Amino acid sequence: MTDYILLIGSAIWAKAAGIAGSFIAALNFAKGKSFTEKLTMFISGCILSGFTSEWLSDLLHLPEGICGFGAGMFGMAVCAKAYEDIPLLWKKYIS
Repeated sequence: MTDYILLIGSAIWAKAAGIAGSFIAALNFAKGKSFTEKLTMFISGCILSGFTSEWLSDLLHLPEGICGFGAGMFGMAVCAKAYEDIPLLWKKYIS
C-alpha cells in the first residue's frame, strides 16, 4: 500500500512541476498579451508537459520533475509563437 502512495505522490509532483513551468513562463514571457491568450498558453504548456515529461525523463535520464518543468515552459513558448504566426499566415494565404 505504501508503495502505491509513494508512486502516486511522485507522479503528482512531476505533473505539478510542469504546471509550475508553464505558469512561470506565462507570467514572464507573455507580457502584453490578453488574459485569454495567457490562459491558452498556460493550458498548452500543461498539456505538453503532461504528455512528454515521462518520455523526456526516460530519454535524458533526468528526474521527471525537471523534464516536466522544461516541457511546460517549452509548450507555452510554442503556443506563444503560434499566436504570433497564425495571423501572418492567415493574411498571406487566406486573405
